[in-house]
Amino acid sequence: VAIGAAIPPLALPTLDGDELALADLVDRPTVALFWNPGCGYCQAMLEDLRGWERQRRDDEPRLVVISSGTAGDTHADGFASTVLLDEEFAAGNAFGANGTPMGVLLAPDGTVASAVVAGSDDVLGLLRAPAATSSRRSTRCRRAATAPALMATCWSTSASSSCAAPRAR
Repeated sequence: VAIGAAIPPLALPTLDGDELALADLVDRPTVALFWNPGCGYCQAMLEDLRGWERQRRDDEPRLVVISSGTAGDTHADGFASTVLLDEEFAAGNAFGANGTPMGVLLAPDGTVASAVVAGSDDVLGLLRAPAATSSRRSTRCRRAATAPALMATCWSTSASSSCAAPRAR
């Protein structure tokens, strides 16, 4: 999805079973984090995310976790932020994410405000950006063929959205 494009019309279940439209959750700059509790790289950044949630400043974006794991496994990760379940990775595919952890910044006007970023450093960078400027900020989308930093990202495969090695190109 291109920067400035409308947020894809996605409705996903929460951990409690309620269905929520992603666009309805974006009333301020929001980072959608594509997550899988079975991904080692996701688990490696979990404590940093929980720390960010505890100390989030009012000028930082909101976090919405979109998990391709089961409700039980995702609940065990202990997020304070809103969690949506997407075992088929449809939301990730709709945004052009191809693995976990990956994130994208969404603007309150209902548009995509950044390219999809990959890996813990870039996802945490989106979260730590002041909301007043993050909705205007864009980041470069990097591809596995050209960016070694993506090697620190779990990749989805057609068979599973769990942690897997990137395919050689």
